[in-house]
Amino acid sequence: MEGITGQPVGTSLRRLAMICGAAVMLLGILGLAGWFAGAGKLARISLYYIPMAQSTAWSFLFFGSILVRQARLPLEGWGRSLAQAVMILTIVFGFLNLLEYFIGIDVSLEEILFPATEQFGRVVTNRMSPMTGAGMCISGIAMSLALRPRPRLGNLPAVLGLLVAMLGLVGTMGYLFGTPLLYGGEVIPMAATTTLAFLVLGVGLTAAAGPECWPLRALAGSSVRARLLRTFLPLTGFVVLAQGWLHQIIPGLGSNPALATALLALAFAGVMVMVVSAAGGAISRDLDRARAARQQAEAEIRALNLELEGRVRERTAQLEAANQELEAFSYSVSHDLRAPLRGIDGWTLAFLEDYAQVLDDQGRTYLERVRTETQHMGQLIDDLLSLSRVGRAEMQQEPVDLTALAWDIIGRLRETGPDRRVEFVVQEGMTAVGDPRLLEIALSNLLNNAWKFTGKRPAGLIEFGRIQLEGQPVFFVRDNGAGFDPAYADKLFGAFQRLHKASEFPGTGIGLATVQRILHRHGGRVWAEAAVDVGATFYFTLRRQHAEKGHPPGRGQSQRRRADETGV
Repeated sequence: MEGITGQPVGTSLRRLAMICGAAVMLLGILGLAGWFAGAGKLARISLYYIPMAQSTAWSFLFFGSILVRQARLPLEGWGRSLAQAVMILTIVFGFLNLLEYFIGIDVSLEEILFPATEQFGRVVTNRMSPMTGAGMCISGIAMSLALRPRPRLGNLPAVLGLLVAMLGLVGTMGYLFGTPLLYGGEVIPMAATTTLAFLVLGVGLTAAAGPECWPLRALAGSSVRARLLRTFLPLTGFVVLAQGWLHQIIPGLGSNPALATALLALAFAGVMVMVVSAAGGAISRDLDRARAARQQAEAEIRALNLELEGRVRERTAQLEAANQELEAFSYSVSHDLRAPLRGIDGWTLAFLEDYAQVLDDQGRTYLERVRTETQHMGQLIDDLLSLSRVGRAEMQQEPVDLTALAWDIIGRLRETGPDRRVEFVVQEGMTAVGDPRLLEIALSNLLNNAWKFTGKRPAGLIEFGRIQLEGQPVFFVRDNGAGFDPAYADKLFGAFQRLHKASEFPGTGIGLATVQRILHRHGGRVWAEAAVDVGATFYFTLRRQHAEKGHPPGRGQSQRRRADETGV
């Protein structure tokens, strides 16, 4: 947290606490000098005011020195113990003086330690005021808490310091406005220098508590509220004190009450003009700083946007170049590599047809294997090209009837195996928003897998449906086929990853990688659950806003078709 000067608030507050401590020490030293050197004006502001008592001066000297040392570098070890002992003695001494006021007996031994030297009105001098004793108790408690901070009492030192400052302010206003009741009345009053010392000491104790404590928490920082409070609170105090000072000096300038009132009003108006001007200047400077900071931030944002746009253009150009290279590679694969494969397959077939009579069974088997592997290589190339096109194809977002799409794919599967006994269960009413062509490729791969891996079952079962998972529609394709070991489920969706031998279930290992890429492009994901010889279930999701909202229909709304003895 930084203050208006750009320095950390904690540093500024520690400096303020040191200044206040030094001022309190100076007032204490002046009070003692007034008694020891016989210079009474050092212990009092005016001969009409009671001087500061020696006990009070010694207490302020202790308070000031400890505050300066604690603000500069926190006390540790024996130094802190000694300071706490002094604070305890000060608290006890102040409490005994306060108690003396209520019981009428001198229990503080002040008369023995500091004998009275003169009479001041109805009271004697060199005696601590009861109000001063109360202030010493509060100040001692605040300083003791500052020496050993306690997290549970974090705000208490600052609050006590604020009370001390208010005590000093009330006494000071009493002197300025000529109201003795505010600083003691007919009992031993607080000296004018004492009220001023309490005011400064309270500010120092509050500052030493740190910016995290109330009320400094509301004044620290760069918020508008904090700036206004820092501006108006000192100015308000200045207006009040200036008004009291004017009340004291202007009526004594002449015997004409009207002239005195006019001069007082004129002087007060001048003070208000200065206050308003100072407040306006402070607010204007804050607004100028805020405007400059905003303009600087806007300039930095514009520069960052330009830099980002430049990077985007650069990355776009690189991506376009990479896509062009990929297109060239795809063209090379689809033409330059497939042509030799077709030649190998064709010449091998011609050799088999023309020279079959001169080959034995083993020779013909070798040539058939060459044709099979060549055709498999061609299929791999086709699947790789399909996978590449899936990642680069432009998507067209539109509603897709997944139920109808599934039945179209099932119809094509039936044509490839009309004699198989397979039961299909497809849930009605399943729709989504996505690219129809890509979703057809993904669903076709999933249903083809289910069809393939149920090929060794006398009665296959393939389901396509939807469930709700964490409030999101999740589609699934389930079969009762060969299944797989779930320990290898994370390898299913990589290119050329197969969990079964090609002799058992043919394939290239590209289909599920294509499914995953399509679903990722739709903002969804795919995963699988299975058990060996039990079957497998593939789940997939689409982007939430793309998927149909609502709950799936019950099993009774699903549509079933069962293969009979002669067909599917």
